Amino acid sequence: MIPVYYFVIAWLIFLGVFVLIALVSVMQMLRFGLAHWLTYFTTVAFVGLSAIIIVFSLYWIGHANLLTELNLNSIFGNPTMTS
Repeated sequence: MIPVYYFVIAWLIFLGVFVLIALVSVMQMLRFGLAHWLTYFTTVAFVGLSAIIIVFSLYWIGHANLLTELNLNSIFGNPTMTS
């Protein structure tokens, strides 16, 4: 039995890595990209869609029961040791 909040902790770690990589990507696009409206549009679209997905994920996490346990025995079976 694995508590669901373990997955939330892993998600937060991956979210932090994503934010760092996204900041570097946006800085690169705005600094070295073409000075064109399409560059700014794609940058705003990337940041906007990322923010929407993160907000909806945080909303779901806020309403989920994190003390629920995930039962993997139904997936992998219940192996028994025999001698």
